[in-house]
Amino acid sequence: PEDVSIVIAAPSTPKIDFGIGLLAASVKEAGLEYHGLEPQFISYGEVRVIKIVLDAQEVSKEGRGEEGFTIVSSGRITTITGQEEAGVLYGCKELADRIRASRGIPRDLNFADAPKMTLRGVPLFLMTAGSYDFPITERQFPWFYDKALWTKTLDFFFEHRFNYISFWNGHPFPYFLRLTKYPEVKELSAAELDRNIELMGWLSREAEKRNIWLLFHFYNIHVPRSFAEA
Repeated sequence: PEDVSIVIAAPSTPKIDFGIGLLAASVKEAGLEYHGLEPQFISYGEVRVIKIVLDAQEVSKEGRGEEGFTIVSSGRITTITGQEEAGVLYGCKELADRIRASRGIPRDLNFADAPKMTLRGVPLFLMTAGSYDFPITERQFPWFYDKALWTKTLDFFFEHRFNYISFWNGHPFPYFLRLTKYPEVKELSAAELDRNIELMGWLSREAEKRNIWLLFHFYNIHVPRSFAEA
C-alpha cells in the first residue's frame, strides 16, 4: 500500500483539526499506510503528501469567497488551500470523500469550490404551538438532551454543508444563563440550569468544529413568567 503523510501549513483550530481527522480516517479506510502529521515538507521520497494550507491569496479564482477552497495535485503532493478555516475544513471533507470513493489519493486533481449561498441551515423549535413561554427541560424536549442523536444530526448537517441551526424560543436566556442581576428570574432548578449550560457548551463545541453556527430566534417583547410575576 502507498505511504501517506499529512503536512500542516495552517494553525491548529477546531475546524482545521476536525478536517485533518477526516482525512486521516479516509486514508486508513482506503488501506493506505498513514504516517501521521508533519509540520513541514522537506523530502519524503516515495511518500504521498497531503498538504494543508490556510492562505486566501493562494486560492484560485473559482474557490475564492467565504468557505472556499482549492485542491491541486502536483507529482506526489496534493495541496488543500482554504480561503479561511471553513474552506480548509470543506477542502479536507472533499478530498476525504474522494479518497474513500477511489480507495486511494486521486491524481491530477485541480478542483475549486465555494458556496453560492452564505447561510444554509434549519430552524429547530424549542417551543410548541400556542405558547411563547415554554420551559426548556428534558421532560418537554427529550431529543434536545440526546448527545448521540445530536452527533448524528450534526454529522448529517455537515455532510450537506449546512452552517447554522436556529433555535426558536420565546425567551431562552433563563434556560442557559445564570442571570445574577435578576434573581427573581428562576425558571429552572439549579441542577437543571447546570445541565442546560453544560449541554449548550458541548453542543457549541461540536457544532463549531463542523462549521455550524448556533443561533437563537426569540421575541424582544416577551419576558419569562417568573420575571413578569415578580
